[in-house]
Amino acid sequence: MTNVIASRAKQSRVSSVQTRDCFVACAPRNDTEMTVGKLLKKYHIRAKKSLGQNFLADPNLQHKLITPLHLTPEDTVLEIGSGLGVMAVAMAAQCRQVIAIEKDSSLLQIAKTEWHDVPNIQWISADFLETDLPEGPMKVLGNIPYNISTPILFRLLEYKDRFSKAVLTLQKEVVQRIVARPGNKDYGILSIMAQAQSRCEKLFDLPARCFIPPPEVTSSALCLDFQADLPWHIEEIEQLRGIVQKVFQQRRKTIRNSLPQEYQFLLEPLGISPQARPETIGVEKWVSLANAAVTRQPLHRV
Repeated sequence: MTNVIASRAKQSRVSSVQTRDCFVACAPRNDTEMTVGKLLKKYHIRAKKSLGQNFLADPNLQHKLITPLHLTPEDTVLEIGSGLGVMAVAMAAQCRQVIAIEKDSSLLQIAKTEWHDVPNIQWISADFLETDLPEGPMKVLGNIPYNISTPILFRLLEYKDRFSKAVLTLQKEVVQRIVARPGNKDYGILSIMAQAQSRCEKLFDLPARCFIPPPEVTSSALCLDFQADLPWHIEEIEQLRGIVQKVFQQRRKTIRNSLPQEYQFLLEPLGISPQARPETIGVEKWVSLANAAVTRQPLHRV
């Protein structure tokens, strides 16, 4: 069985060329290898718009998404939206276990049928936002539907102690918001909450033509490192979230005019100008402010 899995992993290693128009696979592959495109045709599958389905069909990009996870034989991977199971199988050849969660029960049944001989995949028919999550530690891979990307991101952050790293495919604009720096128009609540709890890195773009059907927008790959050694400690995450949400409701106002009065005395001792606008204040300052709001100690440092 190990040889079967290893053989499939070997087949999935493809070279690529950059043409004038797109990034395409060019290596020969076994005619019996079940790619996403072949499975869609075999089972006459049409993407369900209601579930935000866009199937990543480029084997090069599939491999490129798995690589940053740096899988080892001891790892467990949670895949959000495992679809037809092609990437789950590729990861199963490299790690101890893959927990494949898929909301579309018809896709999950096809995946279980096609890959019934791969023993280290646990197939779960469930909605990631509603199902009980396994205990960690785990790595995460997910091609995230655009319409629920923010709730999924916040659920990962909520349970970040169970995860070591996540590689997610999201709408490019969402990734830009997550990695944005102070002073950038995209910098806001999502940027601060994600960067306060993980090291966020945009990896690369995925052109729409690499999906079936092609989405109307460009996608980007994002890596979240939940075990990064961040230069601060957060006393209470809900305090941070509450302050940031309150202030960014009026992001064009100065912080003096948007921060609740009870916290005003904390600003200057923390080196935050009362005249500053929220989008110009760095993550570390927001963490300092939230921590000080908990302890009521204006000189408290992270």
